[in-house]
Amino acid sequence: MRVILAIPAYECEPQISRVLSKIPPALLARLEAVWVLENRSVDATLRVAIETARSLPDGKFEVFENTQNVGLGGSHKVAFQEARKRGATHVAVLHGDDQGEAEELLRLLNRAQATQGTVLGARFMLGSSLHGYSALRIAGNLLLNLAYSLFSGRVVYDLGSGVNLFRLSDVPEDRWPFYSNQFTFNMDLLLDLIRRKVP
Repeated sequence: MRVILAIPAYECEPQISRVLSKIPPALLARLEAVWVLENRSVDATLRVAIETARSLPDGKFEVFENTQNVGLGGSHKVAFQEARKRGATHVAVLHGDDQGEAEELLRLLNRAQATQGTVLGARFMLGSSLHGYSALRIAGNLLLNLAYSLFSGRVVYDLGSGVNLFRLSDVPEDRWPFYSNQFTFNMDLLLDLIRRKVP
């Protein structure tokens, strides 16, 4: 497995330094590179990301700025495209707003090591822990997960976790037009994976 960690970032000035600094050495050792994909924020996300990347001891950190705001889904597509060019087999995704823990990617990597496939995070699966979620937000997510489960015929635990690991062969470029460039990207991709019976 050759894994690149992509961190989509938009308006993440207060969080991006924390996100990068919290990546554990055990995870870094298993990554080819760590990319921040800055999506034309109007705050200082780009500057803070560059300064933080330069201050970290490992040389695996790179910061890219999209030529325009391509949305969360668009940033995923940029990561997939560039990772393929560099010969990666997988792209791990950690959102730049610090809602997911980089440490959780180690568990996804361990799972993917056995299956070599795509492994999606699941905030609402039994055994998962949630931080900073109101009861209303949890209930809303659970109802959406139930609706998607009924619609797809497969149990859905999460529609858009901020921690995921994608095998690039599971998301070929000819499927990208079916995926939104915006925040519903993960929902579109999930339904497509289910439709194509990707394990």
